[in-house]
Amino acid sequence: MSYRTSSSSSTAYSSYSSSTSSTSNDNNNPPRTETTGHRYATTSQTGPTGATTIRTGYQNLGEEPVFEERRFDSAGREAALLDTQGGLGAAGGTRAIRELDEDADEGEWEDGTY
Repeated sequence: MSYRTSSSSSTAYSSYSSSTSSTSNDNNNPPRTETTGHRYATTSQTGPTGATTIRTGYQNLGEEPVFEERRFDSAGREAALLDTQGGLGAAGGTRAIRELDEDADEGEWEDGTY
């Protein structure tokens, strides 16, 4: 008798961005243009064990990007994330929000958990 095992994983990705620009001209003032924008991206990856990792990033025009990672076990329960000192993070370790520090070397993160 032979047994066959297989493992599968799936990945999904979605993103959107929007921007608007408007120009106004008051009576004696030069034309003024105002631009706003927002972008958002999320990726979801489910491994062979059924555990899922969801990574989200968003940014408003002129602001720093914000990244979030959430992990769920195969039953859909959110897993506690460890903080940089090895303990549970804020809010029972259920969420981690980090902001990218432009002055840091690539790959380094500024801990922005609350």
